Amino acid sequence: MKIAIICPSKDMTCGIGDYSRSLANALKGKAEVLYANEVNEKVLEFEPDAVNFQWEYSLYDTRRAAADLNILRKKGIRTNITLHGFSDYDSKNQILEAMFDEYIVLNEGFRQHLINRGIEKPVHVIPLGMQGYEFGKDDGALIRDIIGIGENEIVVGAFGFLEIYKNFHTIIEALASIRGVMFLLCSYNKEPDNGYAVELQQTANRLGVKFKHLSGYMSMNSVAKVLHACNALIYPYVDVFTYSSSAAIRTGICSLAPVIANDITFFDDIPDVSQGGPAYKVKNGLVDAINKVLGDESIKRSLVENAQAFIKLNSWENIADQYIRVLNKA
Repeated sequence: MKIAIICPSKDMTCGIGDYSRSLANALKGKAEVLYANEVNEKVLEFEPDAVNFQWEYSLYDTRRAAADLNILRKKGIRTNITLHGFSDYDSKNQILEAMFDEYIVLNEGFRQHLINRGIEKPVHVIPLGMQGYEFGKDDGALIRDIIGIGENEIVVGAFGFLEIYKNFHTIIEALASIRGVMFLLCSYNKEPDNGYAVELQQTANRLGVKFKHLSGYMSMNSVAKVLHACNALIYPYVDVFTYSSSAAIRTGICSLAPVIANDITFFDDIPDVSQGGPAYKVKNGLVDAINKVLGDESIKRSLVENAQAFIKLNSWENIADQYIRVLNKA
C-alpha cells in the first residue's frame, strides 16, 4: 500500500508536526510512505492509494485545499483527514464536511460531535500515539544536578506551551499551602517576552514558592528526562472550546512520573487511576490531590504501572496498525 501524508507543519516545532513525523516513521515498516508539506507533482507521481491530511485550521488555505482534493478525486485517490482540532464556526468546515472520503479523530467525544453535525461518511477514532523512553536509575539525580535541584528536594513539574488556559499559576497558589515543595515548569515560550511567564515568577515571589522555569525548545527526549526527575506532574488546565486531545499530558505520562490532572472534558480520553488509568483526576481541589499523590506510595505505584500499560496500548506501532486497518477498508 502507498500512503502520502500531507502536513504543512512537517518541518516545524509543534504538536502536529511532531505527530505527523512520528506517524510517518511508524507507517514506513508497513507501507510505502511519502511525507510532504503539500500536494505537489512529487506526490502525484508517487501515485498513492490514499492521501492523509493532517489538519489544523491555521495551516491550510481553503482554496488550495479544495483544489488539491479535486485533483486527487479526479485521479481516483482516496482522501482522509486527521482532525487535530475543530471549531463549529469556521467557514472551512464546508470543505471538511463534504470533500473527504473519511475522517480520523483522536477521541470518541470528537467522533460523536462530528456525527451529530451530520457527517455521514466514516469517522474513525485513532488515539494520539505515545513514545516510550528509557530511563536509567541515575537519570533523575543527574538531571537534578544539571539544573540545580537538590537530590532530596520534593519537586512537582508541569509541561506545555505557555498559555494562560493551562492554569500554571494555580500550581504556585496550591504550593503556597504545601510548604517545602518546589515547582519546575518546562515550557515552550511562543514569545520572547511572555507576560504570563513574568506573572508566574511574580506570583511565586509573592507567595514564597520556590519556582524554576525552563523555557525554550528542548528535544522531546530531553523534556521526558526532565519530567522524569520530578516527584509528580500537574496538568491544571481549564477546558477550552476545542475538540481535540492533549499531547502535553501524554508526554508527562511517558516520563513515568505520577500525573495529576484536572477532571475536564479535554482530558476525557485519559482514564483516572480509579479506572486503571495513568492520571489522578482532581476531585477535591488541587492541594488535596498533590498531598494524596505525594504522600501515598500505592497511588504513585499505580499511576506509574498504569502509565506503562497505557504507553504500550497507544504505542506508535499500534497507532500505525490502526491507520493501516482504516486505509485498507477501501
